[in-house]
Formats: sequence, C-alpha cells, structure tokens
Amino acid sequence: MSGAEKHLKHLLPALKAQEVDCELLIICPPAAESILDEFCREFSAAGVKASLLIVKRQFSLGTLRKLNSFLRKNNFSTVHSHLIRTDLMLSLVKQFFYKRLSIISTKHGYREKVQKHYLPGAFTVRRDLYYWVNRYALSRISRNISVSAAISGLFKNLELTEKYFPVIYHGVDVAVPPERDYLTFDKNSTPQLLIVGRLEEYKGHRYAFEAMPLILEKFPGTELVLIGEGYYENELRALAGELKISDRVRFMGFQKDPDPFFNAADVVIVPSLFEPFGLVFIESMGLKKPIACFDVPAGNELLDDDSAVLAPRADSKALAEKILFLLENPAERKRLAERAFATYIEKHTATVMAKNTAAFYRSSE
Repeated sequence: MSGAEKHLKHLLPALKAQEVDCELLIICPPAAESILDEFCREFSAAGVKASLLIVKRQFSLGTLRKLNSFLRKNNFSTVHSHLIRTDLMLSLVKQFFYKRLSIISTKHGYREKVQKHYLPGAFTVRRDLYYWVNRYALSRISRNISVSAAISGLFKNLELTEKYFPVIYHGVDVAVPPERDYLTFDKNSTPQLLIVGRLEEYKGHRYAFEAMPLILEKFPGTELVLIGEGYYENELRALAGELKISDRVRFMGFQKDPDPFFNAADVVIVPSLFEPFGLVFIESMGLKKPIACFDVPAGNELLDDDSAVLAPRADSKALAEKILFLLENPAERKRLAERAFATYIEKHTATVMAKNTAAFYRSSE
C-alpha cells in the first residue's frame, strides 16, 4: 500500500460525489489476488465498482488481449492510468488493439534512484530502459497529470516532455481525534517524534537517527517512532546501535491505521531527500501535527517557514536544531500546525482533489 493506492482510495469515492461515473480495474498476479480482493471490497463499500484482472505475466500477448477485451466489453473509451507499468500496458493495447482508446495518466513519480539525487539544475539525464519505456508510453498517452510541480519539472528536465504537466495535488480526508484517545498505541515517552514511510534509503531516516543524540541531550526522554517497513530496516537498526539510541527508537512496522501514532506524536519528521508529493505531509497537516522536514521538493512546495520548520538538505545537525526549536516552543508548534491545517483545508482535502480532477476530465471532452 503506497501513495498511488492511497490516492485512489480517497479520489474515486470523492469523484462519485462529483457525478463522475468511474470504476477501478486492478491488474495483478495470482499471488496477490486475496489481498487485492479485500482492497476491492473497500471500494465497493464506498460505492465504487472494483474488479481484478488476474494475469500470470504482465506484458504477454494474452494479458494485452484480456485487457483489451475488458475495456471493449464494458464500453470504456477513456482510462485513467496510474504508474508506469499500467501506462505501458495501456499504451501497447492502444497501439495494437484499440487505437481510439483515450489514456489519461497521473505521474506519481519517477525511478527512485533518480529521485534520490535529483535537484533542479543539478542532475544528469540518463537515457536508460526506464527512460525509453516512459518516452514510449508518453507518445501514446492522451493527457498527463502530475501530483506536484516537482514531478512535472522532473519530467521536463529529463527531456521526456516539452511542456509542464498540469498539477493536481493529492487530497485526503482526515479527522482530528481527541488528544487523550491513543486507541491501541501507548504513548510511553515525552516528547515523542514520528516518521511515517517505507524504510528505504532516500526516505532519509538516517538523518533523523543522527539528530537524536543532540535531541536527547536536552530531552532525554525523547522517543522516535517509525511506521513502515522496507529493505533498509537492518541498516537502520545497526545505525541505532552505533549511535547508542536503540532504546529510544521503536520500529512499529506497517500499520493499517496510523492515526493513533499521529495523535500521540509531538512532532512529525519527514527527512526525505526528495518526495514526489508525500501524503504524510497532508495527513500531518490535516491532523494538526507540526512538521520538521528538509527544504527539498516537493515538501517545500506544500509547506513554507510559516507552516513547518525546514532544514537544509541532508543536514542532521540542522534538523536536530529545528526539532529542538519545536520541542522548546509549544506555542510555535501550535501556530505552525494551525497554519498548515488552513492550507490543508484550502488545497488538500479529497473534495478539492476530486473537484480539480473532474474539471480536468471535463476540459478534455
């Protein structure tokens, strides 16, 4: 369950409320059927028809024929695609079977090893296989949407497009729970810091770990809580041991409902080196939680110095100083959180996202 899947869970029911008749098709291997069947039932409960297309091989002729048959049988002339594999499958269907098919694609990001090092004006265009697959798909896609100006700029700077893509920001619906209601999560430390995201190198957990000794000098009871799982967990556990902070870090793994953890947190840290969008930003904003992050795309597109504290990229000491500023100034924590909440209401609710998406659909008719 990553950003694109969460995006659809909020977008499709909200589109129905905007009188857009939409259905969800998930293409998946047999091994994922049971998990994704449950995912489909969640959409059905929200009034959105959802179907699985079970395939053994994603890009076989048989799979493309199955996809073409599904689209024609159900009279779909427009498909909104998410992520590069689906872009490629639909592009092949359009080229070889269904030339009148109109494809709209949302760009949620690019290859993570490119994003990790990407800064506008300081990058190298690598024309590898991933690049050429994107270029081929873009030649067949009718219209594109980007989740942030950062991703729109990345595609243009990589010379995959001549024009910037229109931007439609993600939106989520969140409810601020009572402060005393920690549900199933025990808040056993004060203060408590929270990071929500996959345990991968570009997410920047190590910088928060390196900031912890400085924070613990002034607030020895501080605890850092991690929500998420990933390949980088062993390295992070080893780093915690080296920094002698293992007893102050809690690895909580994947959590289907992270709200109790947000609720218990005093500060949410987003130490990513780059985020295509970063749903955790707007989830924190909607829950009125103060945010500490690096001054990098797309966080610095959603937040500024009047709604969060931003440290220079990959600077652990500066990040520690920003977090300490928040911990030492409760009134400022509250002020920043309120300003961020106002931005969330204005730009990042599911209703705002759905209205913008519906307007985009209708502008293409």
